[in-house]
Amino acid sequence: MPHYREQSHHRGLPHKKQKEPPKSNVKLYVAAGVFVAVAFAGAVFMPSGRSRMPDRFELNPTEAYRKERLALEKACEEIVASAKARGASREEIENLKASFQVQINKLPKG
Repeated sequence: MPHYREQSHHRGLPHKKQKEPPKSNVKLYVAAGVFVAVAFAGAVFMPSGRSRMPDRFELNPTEAYRKERLALEKACEEIVASAKARGASREEIENLKASFQVQINKLPKG
């Protein structure tokens, strides 16, 4: 009698695979439940249109337009200064100024 049990892998065949236990879908169901709960809570407790924050031009339009114009002018000065520092041509600088002037002119008069 041989001292070992002859098995199929002794003859070069692959080992017998253990059957994997069936995977549980509990994590998937929990994740789906949490997603549904969060979506439902977001739909129920979403603020309505009446409680929104006022637009920046609604509180004091004149002041808001003035601030916007000043911000555009300051940005224009900074960009033109950096263009001059890097040695841009006069035509390029004029184009930069013109593009900012177009944006400033689009603002309503306040």
